[in-house]
Order: sequence, then structure tokens, then C-alpha cells
Amino acid sequence: MRFTTALISLAATASAAVLPRSQLGSWDVSVSKSAFANGFSSQTVTAVYTSDSYPEGVSKKCEYVYNPAAEGEKETSSCDEGFSYEYDGASEYFLFGT
Repeated sequence: MRFTTALISLAATASAAVLPRSQLGSWDVSVSKSAFANGFSSQTVTAVYTSDSYPEGVSKKCEYVYNPAAEGEKETSSCDEGFSYEYDGASEYFLFGT
């Protein structure tokens, strides 16, 4: 199953609290990126799905790290079991898969 969602600005997120929740549910997504002069970079994507069936939310996370100073594998990535995403780094849209 695949879901598409848009990132919401902080102002929209604050006002969204008064809106009724969709019966289909919704995703709250955050992306944290870091990059340093030595070439090290990382990205963490956290997504929380909430719906009437999951009012407490279901949280999933993916992490990517590039470490040019690593002895072995310089690139590592991992996602929680059954979760994946696609993000081009520029648009406001994500594509999720399970």
C-alpha cells in the first residue's frame, strides 16, 4: 500500500488541530538533515500515522548516514520493518510504502 502526503508548514499544523481527523487517517512527517565540511551527512525521516483506528499513532523511522571516514561501508541506511519512503529532497511530497 502506498500513501502520498504533503509537508505542512508550522502555521498550518497549529491550525490543523481544530480540524476533524479524516477517516482515512493522516501522516505527520519530519525530516532532519545534517552535513559537515568533512563530508559526513545524515538524514532521518520520522513519520507518524494517525486515524480513528490508530488514535495514538503508529510511528516509523528511516535513517541514512554517509561517513567518508568510516573504515568499512561509508553509506548506511535503515528503516523500521515494513516501512519505506521516497523523497527527492526538493519537493514537498513523500511516497510511503509498506
